[in-house]
Amino acid sequence: MKTNKRDACHLCGNKLFPEPVLQLSGMPKAAQYYPEIDEFTEDAGITLTIEQCAHCGLVQHGGEP
Repeated sequence: MKTNKRDACHLCGNKLFPEPVLQLSGMPKAAQYYPEIDEFTEDAGITLTIEQCAHCGLVQHGGEP
């Protein structure tokens, strides 16, 4: 599974806590796109993480938008 991990807060730029608040594996890459039947073998889920800033406490998505 692909993980697109951030290490800095979106708001203040400081470090995030080392462990995510929530981690969901095998999630669809997009809600608007459903793969065609011949694309299912190549389609793979991603891991979504919810992170929290250790400095300001902001709870945020752990990957790039």
